[in-house]
Amino acid sequence: MRPGAGGGPPPSAVAGISKIVDKQGVFAFEVWLAEEEFMTKSQFVAKLAEKSGLAKSQAAAFLENMVGMITSAVKKGEPVKIPNLGGWKKRKSAARMGRNPQTGEPIQIPARVKVRFSVAKSFKEAVLGKK
Repeated sequence: MRPGAGGGPPPSAVAGISKIVDKQGVFAFEVWLAEEEFMTKSQFVAKLAEKSGLAKSQAAAFLENMVGMITSAVKKGEPVKIPNLGGWKKRKSAARMGRNPQTGEPIQIPARVKVRFSVAKSFKEAVLGKK
């Protein structure tokens, strides 16, 4: 677990370094920066409760219900759009030819279904500023 994952990122620019060891005993180091840390669910629920005036348990239940509703609708093939945030929908990708990056050998990549999230234009402009 990354340092600061539950209580926010550490104050330094480098949030942490972890040693990763695989089954063959080969190890590598993972370095991540503090500004790359995501807001945790509990932090989000606390802010939602504070802004809405709900209890934390009510805010958590609201979030769980919202995610559950979006998940079940998209699973059924129904697109979901939340104004000023974005939209989710299922998308089919066709089968295609690719290449094994190690050998260069052509391989068949099968067709599959993916979930697509499109960020709303108003959200992008609010975060990044108008172009």
